[in-house]
Amino acid sequence: MLQRLKGTALGRQARSVVLRARRHAYPKPEVASVQAVSLEAEHLHVLVRFPGIGDLDPAGLAPFARLEYPDRSLREEVPSEVMRMRLDQADDGTRSLTALLSLPSPTLGIPRALVVGDRTGHLPGTSVPLGEPELTRLARQSLEGYTPAEADAAYDAWFRSHRATPRQLEAQRREAARWDDGPLYSIVVPLYHTPVPYLVEMAESVLCQTYPRLELVMVNSTPQDADMSREVARVAAADARVTVVTLDHNLGISKNTEAGVKAAKGDWIAFFDHDDVLEPNILFEYAMRVREDPSTDMIYCDEDLLVDGTYRRPAFKSDWSLVQEETNNYVCHMLTIRRELVDGFYSRYDGAQDHRLTLVAGSKARHVGHVPKVLYHWRAHPGSTADSAVAKAESFEAGRLAIEDHLGDLGLPAKVESIPTMPHCYRFMLDFPEPPLVSAVVMGMDQPAADARAQGLRDILTWPNLELIPQVGTLGEGYADCVNEGVARATGDYVLVVASDVVVQSPDLVEQLLSLAMRRGHAIAGTKVLCPDGTIQCAGMTLQSEGAVPIGRFLESFYGTGKGYLALPHDLSAVSGECVLFRQEVFQTVGGAVSGLDETNWSVALCIQAGRLGLGTCIAPMAHVARCLPPAAAPFDDEEAKAWGRQQERLLKMFPTEFRTRDPYYSASWSSDGLFRLRGDED
Repeated sequence: MLQRLKGTALGRQARSVVLRARRHAYPKPEVASVQAVSLEAEHLHVLVRFPGIGDLDPAGLAPFARLEYPDRSLREEVPSEVMRMRLDQADDGTRSLTALLSLPSPTLGIPRALVVGDRTGHLPGTSVPLGEPELTRLARQSLEGYTPAEADAAYDAWFRSHRATPRQLEAQRREAARWDDGPLYSIVVPLYHTPVPYLVEMAESVLCQTYPRLELVMVNSTPQDADMSREVARVAAADARVTVVTLDHNLGISKNTEAGVKAAKGDWIAFFDHDDVLEPNILFEYAMRVREDPSTDMIYCDEDLLVDGTYRRPAFKSDWSLVQEETNNYVCHMLTIRRELVDGFYSRYDGAQDHRLTLVAGSKARHVGHVPKVLYHWRAHPGSTADSAVAKAESFEAGRLAIEDHLGDLGLPAKVESIPTMPHCYRFMLDFPEPPLVSAVVMGMDQPAADARAQGLRDILTWPNLELIPQVGTLGEGYADCVNEGVARATGDYVLVVASDVVVQSPDLVEQLLSLAMRRGHAIAGTKVLCPDGTIQCAGMTLQSEGAVPIGRFLESFYGTGKGYLALPHDLSAVSGECVLFRQEVFQTVGGAVSGLDETNWSVALCIQAGRLGLGTCIAPMAHVARCLPPAAAPFDDEEAKAWGRQQERLLKMFPTEFRTRDPYYSASWSSDGLFRLRGDED
């Protein structure tokens, strides 16, 4: 490029500027360091830090830079635009500068170094980030020793301090005795060579419930097991609420369960594993949910593992999300369904029969209740699924079939695949025989940048029916107005908005988002936003009392927490606005984006408004976009902190109810910082 400029006025200007930059009094021992690199369309974005700049005026940063290549005879002088900068001053008065530079894409290969003035920062061998961005390092340090709830050794003590007390249990017994119209709950337990100690503990946990209207239906599929059969007979003789179904031989888990359901007399059918344990208040809590909302047709609760008498690995769950259940059986225990919604039992689903039941009943239920308390203990021992997912490997294919058949029943043909690195987890993409028109509003800092980004997006995405709308988009409080301008020109039934400071990384991004936003009862789908170093900037937003809080901030992209919460699609209260797809009709119904909200928060308001219309929001975490500039561990300056505060104050004022009540899609047992830690008293 320098050769092409030689002899021109622009070339002479470039040489003059670079020579002047080299004459600045840079301290020789200190070398600029490249913190992150990303390649976007026709531009290379580089985050570079200049230490010890002395009295250099940052505004005088040379508008040209030099790229050096592994072949040292090759070098390229290119125009450099300073997109953003931050000036820091240490206690001793020394100053350093952090700047985000935008350069044209290299034309001679992959550069090894960037030269600005007298400083050299080594670029990585590819166009991916090098190391940890300086602006996220403080936040990353704050995560040292980070422990999510399911790995926290303190959980056993936490649970014991949060379970119902003896006084509360006694109060529940008195309250339940006054309910003359309480339904009968039939707890169906298929037995198969159940160790006697486990059987005793299981039965006692049922029969000591504070809610009395129950029956325990035990299905003995191994009557030849003399020790187990004697204990079954003893339990039945001691309590009239126990029913025993004895089979000639084992029919498989689905048919064994079906035999128990046929013998049950209850209004509700609860499915309970033969070696697990219940909290004494689980049925009382379930009955309370039904009394509060008589339209409830299915209920579940939170759970944990019981390992040699110690409580571990809590599964704190969100409220009902059919989309999430279509990726893994997060509901699991204790699944309880109104009798008329209990579907048939089929051996093809053995190993995932409860998953099939949940999908069928959940898609038909008027309301699905969730008790956000740990009331079920899944015993982990050799041979149990709780102890090892591979212990029942046949359930992998059964789970895939359950999801595929369920989607077919809904008229949503799709190919369902197991995720090899995530046992019992699945992904699917709907078929689109007639792809609807999607209007992509692509933001740029100016019109040429917006045009270039729009063309780059067309080159990346595989969606065949795409309308591109380049839009000048100013980051900050004017962003929502830019969204409204772009959407006003959109003609598609669905609109995708992509912010000016993110890079789309998933070619099938539209397919993933549309598979969620077009579902019945939904209107919006967002993506996971990554920092340049691959960590998470935001995997959706949780609504807390202090405002909208990014979920998973600075965690690894596929951090294994919350039963795939950071990797699998699910419902959320809100998504951030850097990359979001929505129904055009809903956007117009709510009056568009709320003026004055920035690139992150405009969609939070949209999601809450859609929720008030009864329409949900989902996230597709496997659809990636990445920020060109990593977010600061703390805002750059007081003005940015104040700007974020103004955004949150506005949201809290507009939607007080949503921020005061429990976020249904982020457990109240998790820390309010969006990081899945055990919630402490300070939360």
